[in-house]
Amino acid sequence: GARLLLLREIPFFVTGSARPEALDDVQDKLVAALAHGLDREAQAQKAMPVAAVCAALHGDRGPALRAAEEWQQELRGSFGDAAVAEAAHAAARRLGSELSA
Repeated sequence: GARLLLLREIPFFVTGSARPEALDDVQDKLVAALAHGLDREAQAQKAMPVAAVCAALHGDRGPALRAAEEWQQELRGSFGDAAVAEAAHAAARRLGSELSA
């Protein structure tokens, strides 16, 4: 799915040659997955991190930061202060901090 395609793009991004067409394919798969009606928890755990990282790899700093912030808020709203949610929340916060630096 979209997560595997995104993982394959990271080495290209690191070398400064992200492939926009591959990132567009990830975005298309993400939109298709969301259209199938993922519940809020699944979106927070699966779709929202992909959207944030995809935007970051696209070089879209503003949208990537907004996506990371929305992910962080959704995790807090969906899972509260549970230990698993805290770990995911911290990861989303770190991504947001990196994007805003």
